[in-house]
Amino acid sequence: VTGSTAAGMRASMDSISISGGISGDITATANVDSAYGMHAEYDVIVDDGITGNITAQATTGKEAYGIRSERATTISGGISGTISATAGTEYALGIYGNTGLLINGDISGSITGETIAGDNASAIRAGGSVTTGNISGVLSATAGADKAYGIYGADVAINGVVSGRISATAANDQAYGIYATSLGIDGDIS
Repeated sequence: VTGSTAAGMRASMDSISISGGISGDITATANVDSAYGMHAEYDVIVDDGITGNITAQATTGKEAYGIRSERATTISGGISGTISATAGTEYALGIYGNTGLLINGDISGSITGETIAGDNASAIRAGGSVTTGNISGVLSATAGADKAYGIYGADVAINGVVSGRISATAANDQAYGIYATSLGIDGDIS
């Protein structure tokens, strides 16, 4: 999907609920602002994992989200595919849940957020709590100016081992691999 704004899937007054998994490709390219691979006014729910590729790109403007929910995002079955968000200016988030984010399974794929010339890049971000399983893949955030976060949440719980890579790079200030008010990792970091 390509346009001045773009969304691969959009539920403007409800949730997006997928009882299976996502094994194909979802791509949204906005020539200016607001590119969403998946965007729901309520929840985003995927019951059987993501093995495909979700890409959102706001070419010259702001706000690119691979997955965004205005309430909670829940992905069961893990993520072995790729989710990427790239914005020309500010706000590029791979996965975002406004009230919370649960990945009930392992992350063995790649989740990235990149702002070319602005602030606020995150691989995974929530306004509330973030919970994941093992992380053996790559979570990467790159900000062209300030504020890059690999994982950002009020409370972050990783229920397993971290054997992959969580990285954050900001051209100026504030780069954090994991940023939270409380953090628990129920396993080794290797």
